[in-house]
Amino acid sequence: MGSAEQVAAYRKRLACRTIHFIEGNHDRITRTQQPLFASWGILSEVNVSKQRIVLCHYAMRVWPRHAQGAWHLYGHSHGNLLDEPFHLHRYVGEQVFRFNNRATKDNPLTDYDRFMLALSQISGKRLTYRELTGKVGETAGW
Repeated sequence: MGSAEQVAAYRKRLACRTIHFIEGNHDRITRTQQPLFASWGILSEVNVSKQRIVLCHYAMRVWPRHAQGAWHLYGHSHGNLLDEPFHLHRYVGEQVFRFNNRATKDNPLTDYDRFMLALSQISGKRLTYRELTGKVGETAGW
């Protein structure tokens, strides 16, 4: 981000009062400017309009409260986090199921009701570990 003076100058130009600084691998020199930010760390959890957001410089496959619908915003992964599309569509599918089966005044669903609904949709269907991990067609390699 530059020198400590440059960080202070950039921060001064931003109109936002609340800025959470997520430290990355190039931010050692800017640590002296921590008082300019609402929070400073390698991981932060914030709420924006009732949405939980987990902030981290690096991408994570699983992050705090992801199963409860928290979003994960990250800087980059240096190409080290390989794409595994089976993971994303399953996660999105879970969130779509939760949203489409949320409790309303006319339909007061409980967690138990949603669990039983999910079970009724998978009863009698087989899912192997290879299908779950996207490794269908690969040989065992031992």
